Amino acid sequence: MKASSDKDELFLQLQTTLRQQQQTIEAQRQKFTAFLDSSIDAMVQMDFDGLISGWNRKAEMIFGWPAEQVIGKKLEQIIVPPRHREAHCRGLENFLQTGEGTVINRLIEIDALHRDGREFPVELSISLVDAPGLHEFNAYIRDISERKQSESIIWKQANFDSLTNLPNRNLFLHKLGQEIIACRRNGHSLALLYIDLDRFKEVNDSLGHDMGDLLLIETSYRLKNAVREVDTVSRLSGDEFTIILGDITDILSVQRVCQEILDQLTRPFQLGDEVIYLSASIGTTFCPGDSEDALELQKNADQAMYAAKALGRNRYQFFTPEFEQQAQRKRSMINDLRLAIAENQFEIYYQPIIDLQEQKLVKAEALLRWHHPGHGTISPAVFIPLAEETGMILEIGEWVFKQTLHQILAWKELPGFDFQISVNTSPVQWIDDQSPMKTWLAQLREIG
Repeated sequence: MKASSDKDELFLQLQTTLRQQQQTIEAQRQKFTAFLDSSIDAMVQMDFDGLISGWNRKAEMIFGWPAEQVIGKKLEQIIVPPRHREAHCRGLENFLQTGEGTVINRLIEIDALHRDGREFPVELSISLVDAPGLHEFNAYIRDISERKQSESIIWKQANFDSLTNLPNRNLFLHKLGQEIIACRRNGHSLALLYIDLDRFKEVNDSLGHDMGDLLLIETSYRLKNAVREVDTVSRLSGDEFTIILGDITDILSVQRVCQEILDQLTRPFQLGDEVIYLSASIGTTFCPGDSEDALELQKNADQAMYAAKALGRNRYQFFTPEFEQQAQRKRSMINDLRLAIAENQFEIYYQPIIDLQEQKLVKAEALLRWHHPGHGTISPAVFIPLAEETGMILEIGEWVFKQTLHQILAWKELPGFDFQISVNTSPVQWIDDQSPMKTWLAQLREIG
Protein backbone atom coordinates (compact mmCIF):
# COMPACT_ATOMS: atom_id res chain seq x y z
CA MET A 1 0.00 0.00 0.00
CA LYS A 2 2.88 2.31 0.83
CA ALA A 3 4.44 1.79 -2.63
CA SER A 4 1.15 2.68 -4.29
CA SER A 5 0.87 5.79 -2.17
CA ASP A 6 4.37 6.84 -3.10
CA LYS A 7 3.54 6.45 -6.78
CA ASP A 8 0.43 8.56 -6.43
CA GLU A 9 2.36 11.26 -4.63
CA LEU A 10 5.07 11.23 -7.31
CA PHE A 11 2.43 11.44 -9.99
CA LEU A 12 0.83 14.42 -8.29
CA GLN A 13 4.22 16.10 -8.02
CA LEU A 14 4.89 15.51 -11.70
CA GLN A 15 1.48 16.91 -12.59
CA THR A 16 2.13 19.97 -10.42
CA THR A 17 5.57 20.48 -11.97
CA LEU A 18 4.20 20.07 -15.46
CA ARG A 19 1.36 22.49 -14.71
CA GLN A 20 3.83 25.01 -13.30
CA GLN A 21 6.03 24.64 -16.39
CA GLN A 22 3.03 25.10 -18.65
CA GLN A 23 2.01 28.17 -16.67
CA THR A 24 5.53 29.52 -16.92
CA ILE A 25 5.62 28.87 -20.68
CA GLU A 26 2.21 30.50 -21.11
CA ALA A 27 3.30 33.48 -19.05
CA GLN A 28 6.43 33.81 -21.15
CA ARG A 29 4.35 33.46 -24.31
CA GLN A 30 1.95 36.14 -23.17
CA LYS A 31 4.84 38.34 -22.17
CA PHE A 32 6.49 37.88 -25.58
CA THR A 33 3.19 38.47 -27.39
CA ALA A 34 2.62 41.65 -25.36
CA PHE A 35 6.17 42.72 -26.22
CA LEU A 36 5.57 42.13 -29.92
CA ASP A 37 2.19 43.88 -29.84
CA SER A 38 3.66 46.92 -28.10
CA SER A 39 6.21 47.43 -30.87
CA ILE A 40 5.87 50.57 -32.95
CA ASP A 41 6.85 48.46 -35.97
CA ALA A 42 4.97 45.71 -37.68
CA MET A 43 6.73 42.41 -36.98
CA VAL A 44 6.13 39.72 -39.57
CA GLN A 45 7.67 36.26 -39.51
CA MET A 46 7.99 34.02 -42.58
CA ASP A 47 9.29 30.46 -42.73
CA PHE A 48 11.57 29.10 -45.43
CA ASP A 49 8.53 28.01 -47.48
CA GLY A 50 7.42 31.64 -47.73
CA LEU A 51 4.50 31.13 -45.33
CA ILE A 52 3.59 33.71 -42.69
CA SER A 53 4.30 32.32 -39.21
CA GLY A 54 4.11 35.47 -37.09
CA TRP A 55 1.99 38.64 -37.28
CA ASN A 56 1.81 41.20 -34.47
CA ARG A 57 -0.88 43.77 -33.71
CA LYS A 58 0.98 46.58 -35.50
CA ALA A 59 1.05 44.40 -38.63
CA GLU A 60 -2.72 44.09 -38.33
CA MET A 61 -3.00 47.87 -38.12
CA ILE A 62 -0.82 48.86 -41.08
CA PHE A 63 -1.78 46.02 -43.45
CA GLY A 64 -5.44 45.65 -42.47
CA TRP A 65 -5.31 41.86 -42.01
CA PRO A 66 -6.05 40.13 -38.66
CA ALA A 67 -3.47 37.54 -37.69
CA GLU A 68 -5.86 34.57 -37.87
CA GLN A 69 -6.52 35.30 -41.55
CA VAL A 70 -2.89 35.42 -42.68
CA ILE A 71 -0.99 32.88 -40.57
CA GLY A 72 0.03 30.01 -42.85
CA LYS A 73 -0.53 31.93 -46.09
CA LYS A 74 2.03 32.95 -48.68
CA LEU A 75 3.52 36.28 -47.68
CA GLU A 76 3.84 37.58 -51.24
CA GLN A 77 0.11 37.17 -51.76
CA ILE A 78 -0.67 39.25 -48.68
CA ILE A 79 1.68 42.25 -48.49
CA VAL A 80 3.87 42.22 -51.63
CA PRO A 81 2.58 44.36 -54.55
CA PRO A 82 2.05 42.32 -57.74
CA ARG A 83 4.92 43.99 -59.59
CA HIS A 84 7.39 42.92 -56.85
CA ARG A 85 6.21 39.33 -56.33
CA GLU A 86 8.42 37.71 -58.93
CA ALA A 87 11.51 39.42 -57.52
CA HIS A 88 10.47 38.37 -53.98
CA CYS A 89 10.16 34.71 -54.99
CA ARG A 90 13.47 34.75 -56.89
CA GLY A 91 15.22 36.31 -53.90
CA LEU A 92 13.86 33.65 -51.52
CA GLU A 93 14.82 30.84 -53.89
CA ASN A 94 18.31 32.25 -54.35
CA PHE A 95 18.81 32.48 -50.58
CA LEU A 96 17.69 28.90 -50.00
CA GLN A 97 20.10 27.68 -52.72
CA THR A 98 23.14 29.84 -51.98
CA GLY A 99 22.63 31.28 -48.51
CA GLU A 100 23.08 34.77 -49.92
CA GLY A 101 20.42 37.41 -49.37
CA THR A 102 20.77 40.96 -50.65
CA VAL A 103 18.21 42.36 -48.21
CA ILE A 104 19.23 40.50 -45.05
CA ASN A 105 20.28 42.83 -42.20
CA ARG A 106 19.80 45.92 -44.34
CA LEU A 107 17.40 48.83 -43.97
CA ILE A 108 15.54 49.35 -47.25
CA GLU A 109 12.56 51.34 -48.48
CA ILE A 110 9.96 49.64 -50.65
CA ASP A 111 6.24 49.73 -51.39
CA ALA A 112 3.92 47.35 -49.54
CA LEU A 113 0.35 46.22 -50.24
CA HIS A 114 -2.62 46.98 -47.97
CA ARG A 115 -5.64 44.72 -47.70
CA ASP A 116 -7.76 47.30 -49.58
CA GLY A 117 -5.40 47.12 -52.58
CA ARG A 118 -3.58 50.40 -52.14
CA GLU A 119 0.19 50.54 -52.01
CA PHE A 120 2.13 52.55 -49.46
CA PRO A 121 5.82 53.09 -48.66
CA VAL A 122 7.48 51.15 -45.84
CA GLU A 123 10.88 50.91 -44.24
CA LEU A 124 11.94 47.27 -43.96
CA SER A 125 14.62 45.35 -42.09
CA ILE A 126 14.94 41.56 -42.32
CA SER A 127 16.88 39.30 -39.97
CA LEU A 128 17.44 35.54 -40.20
CA VAL A 129 16.69 32.92 -37.55
CA ASP A 130 18.36 29.63 -38.47
CA ALA A 131 18.52 27.39 -35.40
CA PRO A 132 17.70 23.71 -34.73
CA GLY A 133 13.98 23.32 -35.19
CA LEU A 134 13.46 26.98 -36.19
CA HIS A 135 14.12 28.39 -39.66
CA GLU A 136 12.47 31.70 -40.44
CA PHE A 137 12.85 35.33 -41.39
CA ASN A 138 11.85 38.15 -39.07
CA ALA A 139 10.79 41.36 -40.80
CA TYR A 140 10.49 44.69 -38.98
CA ILE A 141 8.29 46.98 -41.04
CA ARG A 142 7.40 50.64 -40.49
CA ASP A 143 4.81 52.65 -42.42
CA ILE A 144 6.61 55.80 -43.66
CA SER A 145 3.71 57.33 -45.60
CA GLU A 146 3.62 60.50 -43.47
CA ARG A 147 7.37 60.94 -43.65
CA LYS A 148 7.35 60.51 -47.43
CA GLN A 149 4.51 62.98 -47.73
CA SER A 150 6.42 65.51 -45.63
CA GLU A 151 9.56 64.94 -47.69
CA SER A 152 7.53 65.43 -50.87
CA ILE A 153 6.10 68.72 -49.56
CA ILE A 154 9.54 69.96 -48.52
CA TRP A 155 11.03 68.96 -51.88
CA LYS A 156 8.24 70.71 -53.76
CA GLN A 157 8.63 73.87 -51.70
CA ALA A 158 12.36 73.83 -52.38
CA ASN A 159 12.04 73.25 -56.12
CA PHE A 160 8.79 74.81 -57.34
CA ASP A 161 7.45 78.33 -57.44
CA SER A 162 4.50 78.59 -55.05
CA LEU A 163 2.53 80.98 -57.30
CA THR A 164 2.81 79.41 -60.76
CA ASN A 165 3.82 75.86 -59.75
CA LEU A 166 6.65 76.08 -62.27
CA PRO A 167 10.17 74.91 -61.42
CA ASN A 168 12.01 77.61 -59.49
CA ARG A 169 15.64 78.72 -59.79
CA ASN A 170 16.91 75.73 -57.80
CA LEU A 171 15.26 73.11 -60.04
CA PHE A 172 15.99 75.17 -63.17
CA LEU A 173 19.73 75.05 -62.43
CA HIS A 174 19.53 71.29 -61.85
CA LYS A 175 17.67 70.76 -65.14
CA LEU A 176 20.09 73.00 -67.02
CA GLY A 177 23.03 70.99 -65.71
CA GLN A 178 21.38 67.74 -66.82
CA GLU A 179 20.64 69.10 -70.29
CA ILE A 180 24.24 70.28 -70.72
CA ILE A 181 25.46 66.77 -69.89
CA ALA A 182 22.96 65.34 -72.39
CA CYS A 183 24.31 67.71 -75.09
CA ARG A 184 27.83 66.43 -74.54
CA ARG A 185 26.61 62.84 -74.67
CA ASN A 186 24.39 62.94 -77.76
CA GLY A 187 26.02 65.73 -79.75
CA HIS A 188 22.82 67.77 -79.97
CA SER A 189 22.24 71.32 -78.79
CA LEU A 190 20.04 73.09 -76.28
CA ALA A 191 18.62 76.59 -76.35
CA LEU A 192 18.22 78.64 -73.19
CA LEU A 193 15.58 81.40 -73.32
CA TYR A 194 15.33 84.25 -70.84
CA ILE A 195 11.90 85.91 -70.95
CA ASP A 196 11.10 89.21 -69.26
CA LEU A 197 7.62 90.74 -69.43
CA ASP A 198 7.69 94.29 -70.84
CA ARG A 199 6.47 96.98 -68.42
CA PHE A 200 5.05 94.40 -66.02
CA LYS A 201 5.82 96.66 -63.07
CA GLU A 202 3.50 99.33 -64.46
CA VAL A 203 0.65 96.81 -64.68
CA ASN A 204 1.41 95.46 -61.23
CA ASP A 205 1.50 98.92 -59.65
CA SER A 206 -1.62 100.21 -61.41
CA LEU A 207 -3.88 97.16 -60.95
CA GLY A 208 -2.48 95.76 -57.71
CA HIS A 209 -0.40 92.75 -56.77
CA ASP A 210 -3.36 90.33 -56.77
CA MET A 211 -4.04 91.12 -60.42
CA GLY A 212 -0.31 90.94 -61.11
CA ASP A 213 -0.23 87.44 -59.62
CA LEU A 214 -3.10 86.34 -61.86
CA LEU A 215 -1.20 87.73 -64.83
CA LEU A 216 1.90 85.73 -63.92
CA ILE A 217 -0.16 82.54 -63.53
CA GLU A 218 -1.79 83.01 -66.94
CA THR A 219 1.61 83.80 -68.45
CA SER A 220 2.97 80.50 -67.13
CA TYR A 221 0.11 78.61 -68.83
CA ARG A 222 0.79 80.32 -72.14
CA LEU A 223 4.51 79.66 -71.96
CA LYS A 224 3.93 75.95 -71.33
CA ASN A 225 1.50 75.83 -74.26
CA ALA A 226 4.16 77.31 -76.54
CA VAL A 227 6.72 74.53 -76.00
CA ARG A 228 6.92 70.75 -75.90
CA GLU A 229 6.17 68.72 -72.77
CA VAL A 230 9.84 67.69 -72.55
CA ASP A 231 10.97 71.33 -72.38
CA THR A 232 11.42 73.04 -69.01
CA VAL A 233 9.61 76.29 -68.24
CA SER A 234 10.74 77.95 -64.98
CA ARG A 235 10.01 81.13 -63.08
CA LEU A 236 13.18 82.59 -61.60
CA SER A 237 11.74 85.65 -59.87
CA GLY A 238 9.20 88.42 -60.39
CA ASP A 239 8.29 88.52 -64.07
CA GLU A 240 11.41 86.68 -65.24
CA PHE A 241 10.92 83.25 -66.81
CA THR A 242 13.27 80.78 -68.47
CA ILE A 243 12.77 77.97 -70.94
CA ILE A 244 15.21 75.14 -71.67
CA LEU A 245 14.69 73.67 -75.13
CA GLY A 246 16.55 70.37 -75.21
CA ASP A 247 17.61 68.17 -78.11
CA ILE A 248 17.72 71.03 -80.64
CA THR A 249 18.82 70.12 -84.16
CA ASP A 250 18.31 73.44 -85.98
CA ILE A 251 18.08 77.14 -85.13
CA LEU A 252 14.92 77.66 -87.19
CA SER A 253 12.93 75.56 -84.73
CA VAL A 254 14.06 77.86 -81.91
CA GLN A 255 13.04 80.92 -83.90
CA ARG A 256 9.59 79.42 -84.35
CA VAL A 257 9.30 78.81 -80.61
CA CYS A 258 10.40 82.36 -79.79
CA GLN A 259 7.84 83.79 -82.20
CA GLU A 260 5.12 81.51 -80.81
CA ILE A 261 5.89 82.79 -77.30
CA LEU A 262 5.64 86.41 -78.46
CA ASP A 263 2.35 85.64 -80.21
CA GLN A 264 0.96 83.91 -77.11
CA LEU A 265 1.86 86.81 -74.82
CA THR A 266 0.56 89.59 -77.08
CA ARG A 267 -2.96 88.11 -77.04
CA PRO A 268 -5.16 90.06 -74.61
CA PHE A 269 -5.25 88.79 -71.03
CA GLN A 270 -8.82 88.69 -69.69
CA LEU A 271 -8.47 88.86 -65.91
CA GLY A 272 -11.88 89.32 -64.35
CA ASP A 273 -13.28 92.61 -65.63
CA GLU A 274 -9.86 93.79 -66.79
CA VAL A 275 -8.36 93.31 -70.24
CA ILE A 276 -4.58 93.58 -70.14
CA TYR A 277 -2.20 93.86 -73.06
CA LEU A 278 1.32 92.67 -72.61
CA SER A 279 4.47 91.81 -74.52
CA ALA A 280 7.82 90.24 -73.71
CA SER A 281 11.49 90.45 -74.56
CA ILE A 282 13.36 87.18 -75.12
CA GLY A 283 17.08 86.53 -75.01
CA THR A 284 18.35 83.23 -76.41
CA THR A 285 21.69 81.43 -76.23
CA PHE A 286 22.86 77.99 -77.36
CA CYS A 287 24.89 75.15 -75.91
CA PRO A 288 27.45 74.20 -77.07
CA GLY A 289 27.52 76.96 -79.71
CA ASP A 290 27.84 79.87 -77.27
CA SER A 291 29.06 78.05 -74.16
CA GLU A 292 28.95 74.76 -72.26
CA ASP A 293 29.01 76.44 -68.86
CA ALA A 294 25.70 76.91 -67.01
CA LEU A 295 26.61 80.30 -65.52
CA GLU A 296 27.93 81.53 -68.84
CA LEU A 297 24.75 80.46 -70.63
CA GLN A 298 22.61 82.31 -68.09
CA LYS A 299 24.68 85.45 -68.53
CA ASN A 300 24.48 85.18 -72.31
CA ALA A 301 20.70 84.79 -72.32
CA ASP A 302 20.33 87.69 -69.90
CA GLN A 303 22.46 89.97 -72.07
CA ALA A 304 20.52 88.99 -75.19
CA MET A 305 17.25 89.69 -73.38
CA TYR A 306 18.36 93.21 -72.43
CA ALA A 307 19.46 93.76 -76.02
CA ALA A 308 15.93 92.81 -77.15
CA LYS A 309 14.51 95.39 -74.75
CA ALA A 310 16.92 98.05 -75.99
CA LEU A 311 15.84 97.35 -79.59
CA GLY A 312 12.22 98.13 -78.78
CA ARG A 313 10.78 95.22 -76.77
CA ASN A 314 8.27 92.59 -77.96
CA ARG A 315 11.00 90.75 -79.82
CA TYR A 316 13.59 88.01 -79.42
CA GLN A 317 17.34 88.36 -79.77
CA PHE A 318 20.01 85.69 -80.11
CA PHE A 319 23.23 86.14 -78.16
CA THR A 320 26.34 87.37 -80.00
CA PRO A 321 29.86 87.92 -78.60
CA GLU A 322 29.37 91.66 -79.13
CA PHE A 323 26.80 91.64 -76.30
CA GLU A 324 29.50 90.44 -73.92
CA GLN A 325 31.84 93.18 -75.06
CA GLN A 326 29.10 95.76 -74.52
CA ALA A 327 28.40 94.32 -71.10
CA GLN A 328 32.07 94.53 -70.16
CA ARG A 329 32.22 98.16 -71.28
CA LYS A 330 29.08 98.88 -69.28
CA ARG A 331 30.46 97.22 -66.13
CA SER A 332 33.71 99.14 -66.53
CA MET A 333 31.90 102.47 -66.93
CA ILE A 334 29.71 101.78 -63.89
CA ASN A 335 32.81 101.10 -61.81
CA ASP A 336 34.42 104.32 -63.08
CA LEU A 337 31.22 106.25 -62.39
CA ARG A 338 31.40 105.25 -58.73
CA LEU A 339 34.78 107.02 -58.49
CA ALA A 340 33.82 110.14 -60.41
CA ILE A 341 32.57 112.18 -57.45
CA ALA A 342 35.34 111.13 -55.08
CA GLU A 343 38.02 111.98 -57.66
CA ASN A 344 36.42 115.31 -58.75
CA GLN A 345 35.84 114.20 -62.32
CA PHE A 346 32.49 116.01 -62.56
CA GLU A 347 32.15 119.64 -63.55
CA ILE A 348 29.08 121.89 -63.91
CA TYR A 349 28.69 124.16 -66.93
CA TYR A 350 26.08 126.92 -66.79
CA GLN A 351 24.20 127.42 -70.05
CA PRO A 352 22.99 131.05 -70.23
CA ILE A 353 19.39 131.81 -71.20
CA ILE A 354 19.00 135.32 -72.66
CA ASP A 355 15.87 137.46 -73.18
CA LEU A 356 16.43 138.62 -76.77
CA GLN A 357 14.04 141.55 -76.50
CA GLU A 358 15.66 142.91 -73.37
CA GLN A 359 19.13 141.71 -74.40
CA LYS A 360 19.50 140.50 -70.85
CA LEU A 361 20.72 137.36 -69.16
CA VAL A 362 17.70 136.10 -67.21
CA LYS A 363 18.41 132.46 -66.39
CA ALA A 364 21.04 129.75 -66.52
CA GLU A 365 20.79 125.95 -66.70
CA ALA A 366 23.24 123.81 -64.72
CA LEU A 367 24.67 121.12 -67.01
CA LEU A 368 26.72 118.23 -65.69
CA ARG A 369 29.82 117.08 -67.53
CA TRP A 370 32.06 114.09 -66.80
CA HIS A 371 35.75 114.40 -67.60
CA HIS A 372 36.92 110.79 -67.56
CA PRO A 373 40.70 110.49 -66.99
CA GLY A 374 41.01 107.82 -69.68
CA HIS A 375 38.18 108.47 -72.14
CA GLY A 376 37.88 112.24 -72.04
CA THR A 377 34.51 113.98 -71.81
CA ILE A 378 31.62 111.50 -71.66
CA SER A 379 28.17 112.60 -72.78
CA PRO A 380 25.39 112.73 -70.18
CA ALA A 381 23.33 110.70 -72.65
CA VAL A 382 25.76 107.86 -71.93
CA PHE A 383 26.35 108.06 -68.19
CA ILE A 384 23.02 109.42 -66.87
CA PRO A 385 21.06 106.23 -67.84
CA LEU A 386 23.73 104.16 -66.06
CA ALA A 387 23.46 106.38 -62.99
CA GLU A 388 19.68 105.94 -63.01
CA GLU A 389 19.90 102.18 -63.47
CA THR A 390 22.34 101.75 -60.56
CA GLY A 391 20.74 104.31 -58.25
CA MET A 392 23.88 106.48 -58.26
CA ILE A 393 21.76 109.29 -59.71
CA LEU A 394 20.65 110.12 -56.15
CA GLU A 395 24.18 110.87 -55.00
CA ILE A 396 25.11 112.59 -58.27
CA GLY A 397 21.96 114.71 -58.24
CA GLU A 398 22.64 115.80 -54.67
CA TRP A 399 26.22 116.76 -55.63
CA VAL A 400 24.95 118.87 -58.56
CA PHE A 401 22.43 120.64 -56.31
CA LYS A 402 24.98 121.49 -53.62
CA GLN A 403 27.59 122.63 -56.13
CA THR A 404 24.99 124.89 -57.73
CA LEU A 405 24.10 126.36 -54.33
CA HIS A 406 27.75 127.15 -53.67
CA GLN A 407 27.99 128.82 -57.07
CA ILE A 408 24.85 130.90 -56.41
CA LEU A 409 26.22 132.06 -53.07
CA ALA A 410 29.41 133.19 -54.82
CA TRP A 411 27.53 134.98 -57.61
CA LYS A 412 25.23 136.77 -55.16
CA GLU A 413 28.22 138.82 -54.06
CA LEU A 414 28.59 140.19 -57.59
CA PRO A 415 26.69 143.34 -58.61
CA GLY A 416 23.78 142.84 -60.95
CA PHE A 417 23.18 139.18 -60.12
CA ASP A 418 19.46 138.69 -60.51
CA PHE A 419 18.57 135.56 -62.43
CA GLN A 420 17.43 132.01 -61.84
CA ILE A 421 19.46 128.81 -61.98
CA SER A 422 17.66 125.63 -63.08
CA VAL A 423 18.89 122.18 -62.09
CA ASN A 424 17.84 119.12 -64.07
CA THR A 425 16.51 116.11 -62.18
CA SER A 426 15.80 112.49 -62.94
CA PRO A 427 12.43 110.78 -62.38
CA VAL A 428 14.32 108.36 -60.13
CA GLN A 429 15.04 111.24 -57.73
CA TRP A 430 11.31 111.96 -57.38
CA ILE A 431 10.08 108.42 -56.77
CA ASP A 432 12.86 107.02 -54.58
CA ASP A 433 11.91 107.03 -50.89
CA GLN A 434 15.52 107.74 -49.92
CA SER A 435 15.94 110.69 -52.27
CA PRO A 436 17.85 113.66 -50.74
CA MET A 437 15.59 115.97 -52.81
CA LYS A 438 13.21 116.05 -49.85
CA THR A 439 15.59 118.47 -48.10
CA TRP A 440 16.19 120.80 -51.04
CA LEU A 441 13.46 123.34 -50.24
CA ALA A 442 14.71 123.61 -46.67
CA GLN A 443 18.26 124.21 -47.92
CA LEU A 444 17.03 126.92 -50.33
CA ARG A 445 15.13 128.71 -47.56
CA GLU A 446 18.18 128.50 -45.31
CA ILE A 447 20.32 130.54 -47.72
CA GLY A 448 17.49 132.86 -48.66
